[in-house]
Amino acid sequence: MTRELADLWIWFAATQCGQYSPLYDRVCRAVAESDETLDIVQAAPPQAHVPNVLLAAVHYLVLAGLDDPLADVYAGRSEADPGPLFVDVCRANREAIAALLATRHTNTNEVGRSAVLGPALTDAGESGSVALVTTDSGSKWVHQALPAQLNYLVALTCPLVNYCQAGGTSLAGGGVLATYVAAPLVLTTAKLPTAKLDKSFSARLAASGGAGSYTWIRSAGALPKGLVLSSGGVISGKPTKKGIGSFSVEVRDGLGHTATKKFKLTVT
Repeated sequence: MTRELADLWIWFAATQCGQYSPLYDRVCRAVAESDETLDIVQAAPPQAHVPNVLLAAVHYLVLAGLDDPLADVYAGRSEADPGPLFVDVCRANREAIAALLATRHTNTNEVGRSAVLGPALTDAGESGSVALVTTDSGSKWVHQALPAQLNYLVALTCPLVNYCQAGGTSLAGGGVLATYVAAPLVLTTAKLPTAKLDKSFSARLAASGGAGSYTWIRSAGALPKGLVLSSGGVISGKPTKKGIGSFSVEVRDGLGHTATKKFKLTVT
């Protein structure tokens, strides 16, 4: 379990700190190498296993007037390595930190910071994850229960309107990553209207689900002569011959997922 926590702290350093906070990057990597510090985290409730809770607990003690060299590093008065100093603070203040981890939580009202907390998982469409749907450009959410392996949601980010990523802690206490994907991509146009010979025609195809913008192509068959399908999903033109065109259309979303449907378009 300590190894799992160490991996979580290394992941946090690499994905959440990095250039954003070199100080916390160094601290996280030092914690990952300290079994004694990880034991403090392991003994806390599962929701406190997230790195930013311990980081906040130590910062809380520093702001409360802790007399320690780490306070000078945090204040910019020292260029000492913050990693070992942070571990020393945890060792010297184990009981106080344990009490904070057991009773306190972290929160941020700064939207930009919240947006980058989620783990960067890819290939979500093939992971068999729980569907999560957004509307109004992400301002409203259809309720979804957490997957069975998660008991505490700690991060959520939506790089695309209908594609979100989340992280949490497992029932056993170790770090767990879960991906929430948009509803399946579906081509929703039921049938096409009849076109008139030598008359302007326009029909827009529609789809739902998926993530990001849609791109449309004719994947098989042929449209009636004089008509074309745009990448934006609009069939338009002036038909030059009566008859029935049979063809298939493919729509692709921003993550590369596709849906295909057969159509018939009659020209009279």
